Amino acid sequence: MSGHEYNILETKMDILIKDFQRHRENQELFNKEILKHSTGEDKVQEKILTTLKWHTVIGTGMVASIAALWLRVAGI
Repeated sequence: MSGHEYNILETKMDILIKDFQRHRENQELFNKEILKHSTGEDKVQEKILTTLKWHTVIGTGMVASIAALWLRVAGI
C-alpha cells in the first residue's frame, strides 16, 4: 500500500470516527430528552391516579349518604 492510499484510508477513518462521535452525542441528547419526558409523564400518571382514588372515596361517601337519607325518609 502506498503512502497516498494510506493517507486516504486514514482520512476516511477520521471521518467515520467523527461521524460516530457526533451520532453518539446526538443519541445521548435524545436519550436525555426521553428521560425528561418519561419523568414528567410519571408525575402526570401519579396525579391522575391520586385524583381517581379521591373521586372513588368521595363517590362512595356520597352514595352512602344518599342511601342513609333514603332509608331515613323511607322509615326503614
